[in-house]
Amino acid sequence: MRLARNSRMICIKTGTPMGEARELMENRRVRHLPVLNDHDEVIGMLSKHDLTDVPKFQDLPVELFASFPAQYVTLDTPISTVSLRMIEARISSLVLVDYSGEAVGIITTDDLLYELSKLTRENEEHTVAEWTGALTNVNTAGEISRRLADIGI
Repeated sequence: MRLARNSRMICIKTGTPMGEARELMENRRVRHLPVLNDHDEVIGMLSKHDLTDVPKFQDLPVELFASFPAQYVTLDTPISTVSLRMIEARISSLVLVDYSGEAVGIITTDDLLYELSKLTRENEEHTVAEWTGALTNVNTAGEISRRLADIGI
């Protein structure tokens, strides 16, 4: 499947030096960057875990460190499937793809943990739902991504 890039996604192109990728991650406060080819298609994923502090590697291109090919799920993929897929592949993020094949975002283990923490706190006096705008009954990857984006997470 061709993963066309959504213009709102924070991405990095092949050929970009690792030092620049590190700076982008730090400035934008993200831990994953989809890697784009010359046609703006998502072809891989660079994770904060892929970064290195070795000075001589800072000028090397991101594609030497990123994971390929990009792994993805569709907006209607059940959360249980997303979680199992991440566990099986030993990865911490998946590209989120809409029905036309356009990459519209990323779903991460942090997103899944956020939902889990919300579920486990439902019986507490002050629930996560009170300060998030009542995130409830989230069942798909697309729902998590949309609701978290709505509250700025």
